[in-house]
Amino acid sequence: MSPRNPPVWGRGSALAFQSHVVVILVYVAVSANKPLARQVGLPVMNTKWKQRIGRAALPICSVLGVLAAFGIVLAWFPKTWDAWNLPLQEIDAPAHYYFIRKLLHQGVGAATRLWPNDAYYPPLFHLLAAALVSLCNALHIRINIYAAFNIVWLATSGLVWPAGVSLWASYFTRKVDGGFVEGRRGRESSVRLASGFRNRESKPGKPWLRNPLSSRDAAPVSETVAVGGGEEGNEDEIVDSRSFSWRPFSCAMMLMVPVLAVASASHPFLMLVSGPLIAFGLATTLLPFWLYATLRLFDAIAGRCHILPWLIWTVLLGLLCIFAHPRIAFTWLLLMAPFMLVRLPWKAILGILAAVAVCAVAFFFYMIGHYHSSRYFDPSSWFHTYKPNRTVPDALRVLFTDNVGGVSGWFMAVTVVAALVVALGVVLRDIRSRLVMIRFDGRAGGEEAGNVSADTNVSMDTNVSVDANVSAGISEDGPLDDDKTSVVAQSGNGSAGISAAISAQPAADEVVGHDSGRFSARGRAVNTRFASPTRMMAKDAVSLVLAFVLVGLVYVCSTSLTGWFPNIVAAAWYRAETRPLTMIPFAIIPLLVFAACVLARFDKVVEGVGFGSWISRNGGKAVAMIVLAALAVSCQVGNSARQVLGQSLVSNTVLVGKPENEQLTHAKYDVLKQTVKLTGKDSLIVSDPLNGSMYGSAMFDANMLYPIYNAMHEKNGAIFSATEASFESGDPAKLTATTCPVDGKVAKYFLAMGPQAPSLQMFTFRQQYDTFHRQDLIDGYVKAGTLVKVRDFSSYGPYAKGWALYRIKCGQ
Repeated sequence: MSPRNPPVWGRGSALAFQSHVVVILVYVAVSANKPLARQVGLPVMNTKWKQRIGRAALPICSVLGVLAAFGIVLAWFPKTWDAWNLPLQEIDAPAHYYFIRKLLHQGVGAATRLWPNDAYYPPLFHLLAAALVSLCNALHIRINIYAAFNIVWLATSGLVWPAGVSLWASYFTRKVDGGFVEGRRGRESSVRLASGFRNRESKPGKPWLRNPLSSRDAAPVSETVAVGGGEEGNEDEIVDSRSFSWRPFSCAMMLMVPVLAVASASHPFLMLVSGPLIAFGLATTLLPFWLYATLRLFDAIAGRCHILPWLIWTVLLGLLCIFAHPRIAFTWLLLMAPFMLVRLPWKAILGILAAVAVCAVAFFFYMIGHYHSSRYFDPSSWFHTYKPNRTVPDALRVLFTDNVGGVSGWFMAVTVVAALVVALGVVLRDIRSRLVMIRFDGRAGGEEAGNVSADTNVSMDTNVSVDANVSAGISEDGPLDDDKTSVVAQSGNGSAGISAAISAQPAADEVVGHDSGRFSARGRAVNTRFASPTRMMAKDAVSLVLAFVLVGLVYVCSTSLTGWFPNIVAAAWYRAETRPLTMIPFAIIPLLVFAACVLARFDKVVEGVGFGSWISRNGGKAVAMIVLAALAVSCQVGNSARQVLGQSLVSNTVLVGKPENEQLTHAKYDVLKQTVKLTGKDSLIVSDPLNGSMYGSAMFDANMLYPIYNAMHEKNGAIFSATEASFESGDPAKLTATTCPVDGKVAKYFLAMGPQAPSLQMFTFRQQYDTFHRQDLIDGYVKAGTLVKVRDFSSYGPYAKGWALYRIKCGQ
């Protein structure tokens, strides 16, 4: 049972597999582009295969990206026998094993009272582990609770977490090439499918692409787009706009984002090693789904359509995350607050603020009702035992490196700074255009009805005039061409245009409810509630930068600062740095993805089939993908922060190579095993949980009075404090009167197994168990006949002096 380091082949295999996938995708992309394929000498892909691959490429890339991330997580996890057959030796680990066993013994009804005092603890992770054990038992497959614990963690952290981050990232990537259409001759048609909610029926007379708030004069979208001036019906020239949607940028991002999601040591790895805080870690793993649904709900509110479906999804996912751990709501609010402020109408903002205020008041009364203290109105005295564990510069280093160690961490820091510069550049660009609009309005004076007042918050981007025969709307997927919102697609000779008339409409997914502007579909001014793509990019940039700043503020306050202000800021995350660390990937990854999308959307629509023309059309995308790909790969090599966590996990799952007074050793393992063999699983055993006896419940299903280190005295936990007080009294009658009635007529025992483990000294109230170590009290109870020695364990060595199992004499 000696530990060994995880083999390096797992991580390398995942990266090699992903590299082969990238090569295949490049090959497919070049083959799908007829002129480029002929130029480099590759076979040209026919239309049918282009359509099939176009439809399947994005889902396939998403699955491959998640599988690559899962391979990295699996390679990091220990492969030792101990890791799958012994408990994890961390302060909170016995509690999680105890919760799983309680669910297995008492059923799902125990989910509302997992704590030893029957208090509530978030049960989702434990329900999943217990369900896995029950399922395996039904299939006659033997599985212990440690293996079930590990499998649930690996599945959620290696599959669900990367998938959620990819979904959240797709909110931004879909605005780059979500409606990309390409003709068989390889020329971009410049037609960007507008992002209005699509009618899947596509019946004649019912356009499948329609802006729900556009003017009645807006022309419907033709279901076929002729490219290059070919005759209608020519298979070589006409492509069904829904039949082929090759999205190379989104495909590449779906391969890289999951790998980036598991690059940081902050999440999901830290939640397993520290604590383990698996309940909060599971809620953090599910959070990206809630964030994505919330952003789509904001879009629906702004567009005033499809609100109910996204509201239902947001509520359901929010309830799921809160069920996993209620305090994840604070993280959600911190990350979504900037988006709320810049995207929702002021009435909705006031409503949300009122709801937050009500919840804050309710939370305050809950705290004072369950946790009595005289320091609630003195924030400077909160967390009086807290000591900073990092300096401010070190905390900022962790923030900007995404807690990635080594040279890769500094590469991450440089990339993050570059992403911040890109985001701020988008904001400054929007401010410049708005200032130009204000000057334009001042000069125009009021000469025409189309003037836009400064208080409408609309830039020049929303004033367009579209030709009746040739027009194209800026969609969520269209490129930014300075401040213009229409792109006229022409054929190679410059004379023939697109035969389909497409209404010029902003993207429904990029709308802002309180913006209003003017829009011309046929030369007339039409009111619309949509903001321009440039304006929407600026709002996203402001939101992401603010979210980054807020996360940094909470993290620095939690790990480096003291006083009333840091106490208030970090109170919702228990003041320690562990939980705020999990928020850093939520600030870094969307910022990197957004910056890549900004670069990609500055690509120009140009004619030509040569390499230079391809660079002009795809240079921004290429730069963004190359940088992120290099970052994703480098973070998997030499990531010292993640490696340290892996080594710590291995050392905390073995019984050798540690002092004999630690939580769990060979001697303590054997003592607990013999104790349960002597007492049985029903008898009640009293002992200090911090000497390692709490692992008796996890390993041998022993009935420990203290199965976890913090049994809590509230609610039904009065017996815990009463037992401590009675043992300290030295009165045999009081001891028996207190302990003997517990759990009915089962036998009662006391186990002395040495002092508290050094690695468990962080527990603030550990002194409450000191009474169980007073040898004078034990000798007095033995002399009075209240304690009867059953087995002496002092033969294990000098460190085991005083170790013994006693039976508490209850009556006859």
